[in-house]
Amino acid sequence: MRVQGSVIRRGVLLATLGACALSLAARGQEPGPLSTRGPWLVDDEGRVVILHGANASNRSKSPPFEPDLAEGDTERWQKMGFSVVRLLVLWEGVEPERGRYDDGYLARIGRAIDRFGGAGVRVILDMHQDLWSRHLFGGDGAPEWAVEKGPYKPLAPWWLNYDSPAVRANFDRFWTSADLQEHYALAWERVAKSLGTHPAVIGYDLMNEPHPGTARPGEFERERYVPWLARLADRLQAITPDRIVFLEPVTLNPTPIHLYAGLAGPRRVWAPHYYDPLVETTMAYRSPFPARVAIGLFSRRALAAGFPLFFGEWGMVQGWDRSADYVRDMASLFDRYRAGWCWWAWDREDGAGFGLLAADGSLGPAGKWLVRAYPLATAGTPRSWRCDPAAGTFEMTWTNDSAIQLPTEIVLPPDVFGPRGGRVARSDGVASTEYDASRWALLVTASGDATECRIAIERE
Repeated sequence: MRVQGSVIRRGVLLATLGACALSLAARGQEPGPLSTRGPWLVDDEGRVVILHGANASNRSKSPPFEPDLAEGDTERWQKMGFSVVRLLVLWEGVEPERGRYDDGYLARIGRAIDRFGGAGVRVILDMHQDLWSRHLFGGDGAPEWAVEKGPYKPLAPWWLNYDSPAVRANFDRFWTSADLQEHYALAWERVAKSLGTHPAVIGYDLMNEPHPGTARPGEFERERYVPWLARLADRLQAITPDRIVFLEPVTLNPTPIHLYAGLAGPRRVWAPHYYDPLVETTMAYRSPFPARVAIGLFSRRALAAGFPLFFGEWGMVQGWDRSADYVRDMASLFDRYRAGWCWWAWDREDGAGFGLLAADGSLGPAGKWLVRAYPLATAGTPRSWRCDPAAGTFEMTWTNDSAIQLPTEIVLPPDVFGPRGGRVARSDGVASTEYDASRWALLVTASGDATECRIAIERE
């Protein structure tokens, strides 16, 4: 069926969509867990799920190790079209003293999860570290009792400090210490038991940006890191079998994904980070070429190894040259490769850093640039989609799966498409559309005999 120029209707869902869809659309309904099918994340109805969101947050790196969340922030995520948060958890927060766990800290993180879940935002729990620990120098992650202190001469930019002998020595100590690894695993088990059963939590990121210490790339993955990932993933999924493990490669020494291929399987996702090296070193966006090559390579390798692909971090300092162009091009590139992502990070800043918010809590530049349409849940297989936020347009094609009873769900943020979700300019294979203003989403029901579907939406 072809529809031209139809205006998307507002209000409650059509009765023909069924009581199940009506329940799902209710404001405040916590999202359910996800699983994997081939290269996709899927919900419990079999719809392919794409996630956009941010990390929360930089403030979690320091005591009391909690995210920067003000009143109304989680509801604003939904209005921006964000559907996931990578929520930082600190080992130091969980186990501040050897063998003693801070259940008060876990309860506070649990309340943050409640807020995100109540706004319909899914949660990935990320055991975060940078430079091993704040007790070494300016980093975060490990508690003081798990740190071997030594001489340290700080370097700039900060990430060069991973080459410090003191930082490398602490990573070497962890990767060769059964005692430290067991404490880390027990801390994770505490998190899984107390927080992982929350309905909004979809999975775990086992260690942020792991570093090999002085071990050689390739050798480190084969002999230390991949076996450690396998052991810890199995322990956590034994506690919460329906939660996903997000697997990070070694960030500063990326190695071929085939070394991780043995980890592929149900509820395992490839979750690299991407920071453009040319941007990071020149503090300016000069060319899209490095990102095009890198993201394409990540995508092809993940597909070949059998992993869904999700970028746990990406971003650019907003005060650097052509940052708006970079954000626009990267977001479009992720769309091209049908990958989900989390921006770094949800923080209040002066508009010149990575933070999505200005100091007064209003959206900063990147917070506005990232508001865009995308297919949150597709009843079938998404083939392609494209959004131009400046023009207020969105186009999508997908292969319909008539066995799925729930509709395809397209996020249409009101700041881009208006409070009524814009208008359907063209469609093929579509029986009906309904805009759910409580979640800023268009629900699209395919025609019963449709195999290939298309839709184009314009701002009213």
